[in-house]
Amino acid sequence: MCVSSGFLNPLFYKNAAAFQDVSHGSSQSGPGCGDLGWTAQPGWDPVTGLGTADFQKLKSIVEKLP
Repeated sequence: MCVSSGFLNPLFYKNAAAFQDVSHGSSQSGPGCGDLGWTAQPGWDPVTGLGTADFQKLKSIVEKLP
């Protein structure tokens, strides 16, 4: 049986603890490129969003949905 998950962003943001925060690094291209990019920081940021998903935590959350 195939079931649609729908739009997942609200689920992810409501359950941000199911993600491992990435708080170091950046999206800078490198010297001489003129790209200031974004720097990762604790919590949501443009580089890593919510972070890296913890599949087991997300699976547990999804299994409890109606």
